[in-house]
Formats: sequence, structure tokens, C-alpha cells
Amino acid sequence: MSGSREKRLRKSPSVKPTSAALTQKQLDEKKKDRMYKIASISIVVVLIVAIILALFQNVFAAKTPAAIIGGEKVYPYEVNYYYYNSYINAYENLQQSFGEYASYFLDPSSSLKSQPYPYAEDTTWHDYLLDTALTTVQQVHALCDKAAVEGVTLTEANAEAVQEEYDSVYEYVVTENEGDMDYYLSYVYGNGMTDEEYKRILNDTYLASQYSNDVGESFTFEPSAISDYYNEHRNDFDKVDYRYFYFSAGITSDMSEAESNSALASANSLAEIMANSVTSEESFVNLAYQYADEDSKETYEDENATLSTGVTYSSAGSAVTSAGAEWLFDTERVPGDVSIFDSSAGSYVVMYVDRYREEYNTVNVRHILIQAEVSEDADEPTAEQQEAAKEEAEAILAEWEAGDKTEDSFAQLAIEKSQDPGSASNGGLYENVYQGQMVEQFDDWCFNDNRKPGDYDIVQTDYGYHIMYFVSEGMPYWELQVENVLRTNKYNEWITEVTANYEIKRRVLGLMSVRLPG
Repeated sequence: MSGSREKRLRKSPSVKPTSAALTQKQLDEKKKDRMYKIASISIVVVLIVAIILALFQNVFAAKTPAAIIGGEKVYPYEVNYYYYNSYINAYENLQQSFGEYASYFLDPSSSLKSQPYPYAEDTTWHDYLLDTALTTVQQVHALCDKAAVEGVTLTEANAEAVQEEYDSVYEYVVTENEGDMDYYLSYVYGNGMTDEEYKRILNDTYLASQYSNDVGESFTFEPSAISDYYNEHRNDFDKVDYRYFYFSAGITSDMSEAESNSALASANSLAEIMANSVTSEESFVNLAYQYADEDSKETYEDENATLSTGVTYSSAGSAVTSAGAEWLFDTERVPGDVSIFDSSAGSYVVMYVDRYREEYNTVNVRHILIQAEVSEDADEPTAEQQEAAKEEAEAILAEWEAGDKTEDSFAQLAIEKSQDPGSASNGGLYENVYQGQMVEQFDDWCFNDNRKPGDYDIVQTDYGYHIMYFVSEGMPYWELQVENVLRTNKYNEWITEVTANYEIKRRVLGLMSVRLPG
């Protein structure tokens, strides 16, 4: 090898050093460098995706359908309208049922996609609301199309209701807050929800409701059909009265299986002794007091402590086990029958008292509602505002009394002056009102034992002052219950036919924009 060649080799750099030639420090630095590069790339990718999603939701959502229904594109903003309304209805219903505990079932502060829907397995609140919204859109479109074919349009009263609902939003956004309707509507429901589209959706919603209600009310059922259905489904309508006493086994978490079984056997033995000793309702009451522990003696001094009345089949199953419900609703049962039903923690002694259906008559009544004004910055009317409403109601009643005092003249005044949107256009008429349907004071007046056709008066409730007019008794309540089931069944068959050609085809990209406002 020549010296010049050796010199060139020594000066030339290494082609590629092996790992063994690298120090640990160099390895750590290279690894760290790679991690930084990967992290940087990941952040950039996430940002790009976020920007794309934001651009999609803000720019392209209005042009990307959330579903194709009956061959027609339905955009996210329309689905959002019904999604949001379904959410409001669901939460209000939970508040009515559970009060301050409503948020245990539906938490407004948490994502709906992470909250399980309590009434269906493997379903979130988002799933439920989305399904409800899409089904509503499907039905509204189908009903409006059918109404158009039949030449059905909004009644004057419903057209006014649409305008009033729109005006209330317009007043809040534009008049009170100097806002822009299109901006507000797009914020609440998503891009594409313009002032014009909002009016169209409101109009369609009211028309679909009006048309479907008219169809539902047009269904009639022969007395024989009502009777036949009742006889086939008595457990769905009947109620029972019974007495019961519970022997608790006193099982605790630290008991062994053998100890728990022994405790259950003891409770069952006591139940059998009591059941075999019952000879009448009076003896049942006395025996319950005898077997009650000292802390409960005072409770069982009351003869009604063991009595349950007006219990439905489903409620009986929850109270005295499903086997107890089956026994109570057995058609062979006779007053005085006694039996024992074991639960996982003790035994029930149950005595059958009676079984019946709701025979009382419903009522037909008209009313004119006058509500007190409420100041803009207040939640309730002042005493002066209440008095003004009362005086207005009294003046309307005096006007009617000064005339011919007929039902027809009362109905005309209701059309002109009542502030109840649910009955004003119909002359203030509510038909087949059942006990507990209306607020307490209204209900008490209607079902007074001395009430007779032509009676009238003024009744105050939390809603305002009601000028009442009693028309007549309606159908027996049990018949109304059966008829309502038959009507619902027939309506469901009808709406299934109406929507048969309105298949819902979901579109994933568009559905990404279906959500609550904000």
C-alpha cells in the first residue's frame, strides 16, 4: 500500500459507524430526538384533524346531510332542532319525577355520549336522543307530505301559535338583546339553520301534529271492541286492594350462607303461623300488630297500616314479588284468601281484599283561563296583578251572566278571551277528564259529588283564574283507558304505513354535527 493511499484512507470519514461505536449518551440523545420528532408530528396531526373537524362543522355541515329520509336530504340543523327539543322534554320529565335528583339520571354538565340511558341496555343518552330526533323528522316529513296531498293546511289557531312561538324567540334575540336571528339560530342548531328554515320547521312541526291528532281523534271503536279488549287484558286495567305484613329475616352481610338460610326459614315459619291464624281482615290487623317489633307497634295500631288500595298489576309485582302479583290478579281469587310469598330477605303474608276497575264517570267541562301579568324582572305576579286578573275573570263571568247563559255563549267567550292555548280554539272544552288529570283545585271542582250540568264558578289555581262551566259526565274511566290503548295501537299501525316509504339512511359525517348547542 502506498503512503499516499494510506493517507487518503486515514483522512476519509467512516462510512457508517456501528452501534458498538456509539456511546450511551449518544444513544440517549438520538432516542430523545426521535421522541421529540414523533411527538411534534402527532401534535401537528391532531391540530390538523381538529382544524378539519372545526372547518367541517362550521363550513361544510350545512351542505352535508345527516340522513337521507324518503330520498330527501336532511341536514344536521334540522335533526338538531328535534334532538334539542327531545333533550329538554326528557330532562323536564325527569325533574317532574325525581326533582333535584334528576341529574343522577341525566347530567347536563357531562357528555351525553358517555351517559348510559337508564331505560335501555347498551344505549347512551346521545343514542336515544338521536334515534328520537331522526324518527321525529321521518314522521314530520311523511305527515306533511300526506297532509299536502289531502289539501290539509294549518288551522288559523295553529298558524297563530307558530307565529307566537317565532315571535317569542325573535323578541328575546333581537328586541331584548339586539342580536341577529340567523347568527343565534345557527349557534343553537348549527350552520344552515336560517330564519327562513326555522319558520319552515316550526310550520311543519305544527302541521304534522295537527294532522296526526285529527287522524287519531277520528278513530272510533264499538262498545263490543272495548269490552272484548278489556276482557283479554284485564290485568292492564284492573286494580286490587290487599293487606300484607312482612317478616324480615334480618340478614346481614357478615352472615354465612347457612346462617342466612336459617334466618329465612325462621321468617317463613312465622309467616306460616300468621297465615294459618288469619280468619278475617280484623284478625289480620290484630296479628300484624302482635308480630310487629316494638319500634313499629305504634304504626300498626292504625288498621290501615297493612292495607294497600288501588294497586296495579305492575305495582303489586314490585311490592309483594311477581308471584304475589300473579296470585292477587288470578281470576279465581276470592276475598279473604291468604298466601305467603318469599323474597330474598324475608316472607310476605298477603290477604286478598278486592279487585275492580275504575267505574267512575269522567267529565266534560269548559273553562276560560285568565292569567295574571308578570313584570319583566319578576318570577311571580304581584298581589295587585293577581287582583287585576281576578277582576277580569269576574267581569267576563258577569258578561256571560248578563246574556243568555248558555253553553254556546260560554264557548264563544272562551274562544275570544281564554288564555289557555290547549282549549281556547275549541271553546274551552275538555272532554273525558279523569281524576288527577288536572291541577288539584280544577280537579276538585269537576269531581264534586254535587256537580251537575250547567254549574259554573271561578276557581283559582297556580295557572290563574278559571271560569268553569260543567257540561256533563263523560264515559266511564275504565272505558276511556281501554279506548286510549286501542287508539294508540291503531295510530301506531297507521303511522307505520304512512312512514313505510321514508326509510332513514344515516350519514356518519353529517351526524357528527348533531349535538346540543354550544
